Amino acid sequence: MKKALFLCMLVLVASSLCFAGVNKGAISKFPAPTKLVPTSNPTPMGGPCLYYDDGVIGNGWAWYEAGSYWGVWMTASYPYEITDIEYMNYVGWPSGDMYPCEVSIWDCATGAVLVSEADMPTGQGIWNVHMLATPVTVTGDFIVAVKQTTPYPTCNGQGVDDLAGGWAMRDQTYYYAAPPWSPGCYNGGAGYGNFMIRTNCKPGGVSCKITPYQTNVPKGGTYDLCKSWTNFDDVPHSITGKLYFYDAGGTLRRMVPYPTFTLGGGQTVHKVFALLVPGNTPVGNYTVENIGTYDGTEFRCGPEPLTVIEAADGYVDGPCP
Repeated sequence: MKKALFLCMLVLVASSLCFAGVNKGAISKFPAPTKLVPTSNPTPMGGPCLYYDDGVIGNGWAWYEAGSYWGVWMTASYPYEITDIEYMNYVGWPSGDMYPCEVSIWDCATGAVLVSEADMPTGQGIWNVHMLATPVTVTGDFIVAVKQTTPYPTCNGQGVDDLAGGWAMRDQTYYYAAPPWSPGCYNGGAGYGNFMIRTNCKPGGVSCKITPYQTNVPKGGTYDLCKSWTNFDDVPHSITGKLYFYDAGGTLRRMVPYPTFTLGGGQTVHKVFALLVPGNTPVGNYTVENIGTYDGTEFRCGPEPLTVIEAADGYVDGPCP
């Protein structure tokens, strides 16, 4: 208990309050940075449910005052329709009772609240599932949050896992006491875990994939690849795009457009491409990326590695799925 109190006092301003019980932490307001920028952005575990915690609750957090948030920074590499928000509360602390809260989704690029709905948890130490009355489609970076609407100790204790290392609190855990969002308390430390907040979602829009047949290509040869597109929507989309060939320094060396086509609802299409590597291309490492649009909305896949060599190395093409 003394250690927890000491750590909190190191990071909180003098006017703030901090409380910690045995393995049960509570923090109040903390100075906020001027920008909403993650310290790192690992790939979320699981799918179609996006989450970063390990599923084992090890701690609980609460605000002294009502009105602040706990959040998890998430990233959708292509459009996802979020259908529910899930969260877990600590058992028996700060109270054995349950209290109302609010769940919300925030757009990291604009700071806009995409959806906010009231909820009442049904249990402690279990996943409380709130089905969104209005599902939200997200792309890129967003924060999924739980708002504490009652003051300590008549409040819920937000569950935190004990997973350390690359999944430590400094990676994905954020909180909101006053605008804007801030990295988690004890930012830079390890072992304090992630807030146990998740989303359940289904993909939407269009995704793509590049499957190269080989990574070593001779100068003057062709880089053969299978290009795949999947439409997660029920309606058809018009697909257009280009393949980009970059050198190790990020300079564009070639750009090859492909013909516009219609991708049916729920359909996956595979096409073989042969990207010519000019004979004057220097030997070295390169990347190939696809940037396209469906009905004006951008999607990307890649980059995939490509090494240009002097002579052929006997590579063999594989089938396009």
